[in-house]
Amino acid sequence: MNLDGGSNVVMERWKDDRDASLESIQEVSVLTQQFQAEYGIRAGVVVNVVTKSGSNNCMARRGDYLRNEVLNADSADNNFLGVPRPKYRYKLLRRQPGRPIKRDKLFFFLIRRRQGL
Repeated sequence: MNLDGGSNVVMERWKDDRDASLESIQEVSVLTQQFQAEYGIRAGVVVNVVTKSGSNNCMARRGDYLRNEVLNADSADNNFLGVPRPKYRYKLLRRQPGRPIKRDKLFFFLIRRRQGL
């Protein structure tokens, strides 16, 4: 897997070195056969991932995802047996600010993810 033009595989472990969040991905291409020598020792498939960059527009996005056992329905078996709902808590907060620093020259785009229980 290539991330922004560079290899994203640590050779000792043969797994991804960094993860790109779904919100930061702009483009994905999959090459399956007869790809150029520039992709190195890859055999079979090459996945290229390009992340977003900034633009001349100021923008900000925010997203929250919350799961809690209080919001879930209990199963009929648990109700019949009097078993309390199992604890299930998950929280994901996402922030995405972006803006130009110098018009048409320098931009920033930031993804901030915080996961909690």
